[in-house]
Amino acid sequence: MLNRRHLCLPWIAAAVIVALACSPSVPPPSPEELLAGTRDAMGGVHSYHFAAVLTGQTDDGVQQTQITGEWASPDRYRMRMEPLGRGAGHVQEIVSVGGRVLASDSDYQGGAWTEQRSVPPSGLSGRSFVPELDDTTLLEDEVIDGLAVYHLAGTSMSEFSEGIPAPVNTYDLYIGKENMLLQRLVIETDFSGFAESAPSNEDSVPTSQRATYDFYDYHQPVRIELPELGGQ
Repeated sequence: MLNRRHLCLPWIAAAVIVALACSPSVPPPSPEELLAGTRDAMGGVHSYHFAAVLTGQTDDGVQQTQITGEWASPDRYRMRMEPLGRGAGHVQEIVSVGGRVLASDSDYQGGAWTEQRSVPPSGLSGRSFVPELDDTTLLEDEVIDGLAVYHLAGTSMSEFSEGIPAPVNTYDLYIGKENMLLQRLVIETDFSGFAESAPSNEDSVPTSQRATYDFYDYHQPVRIELPELGGQ
């Protein structure tokens, strides 16, 4: 004998399918809304870590640099740069706290820390990584490290001296769907016009450059202190 509950199951399943089909779908945010929301979310970040790889194409071949760093509100950051492959072992570090900037170069004075007057003391706040774009396109959603992200692409022109072709920057922003924070930022720059206009005595002028930043550990404790001047 058939159980009445079993007879009802197909009807219940059909009703659920109809309800899902008839329920209004939530449209994705527009590129402008996504940029504004990400800029606001990144502006509220108190700390973060990042890892980046900078790849430059020159007449001498490909040059890569690995960059790691962290930033803490309101004005503290630490950054470490080292070439990959050719030039490996040449390490440069920058630490900034309260408007003071100290730098260390393993090829200069044995890596001793020196005060820097020409390096800006800030600029790594979360909001600064969200660019102003000339045009934007919202692409298919993706997943990065298990996190669903929006993929927003756009371009902008760099400001350059009159008469010199401005490099074209192409951006790919991967934005967490739950928190609206940057998870990855890819910047590709075309220097081809500038490279052709560069003085002939310039060495290894890049024709293109790609920077990939991965952001992680938002709002996690970060301790950044100025090292001792002259120390290593």
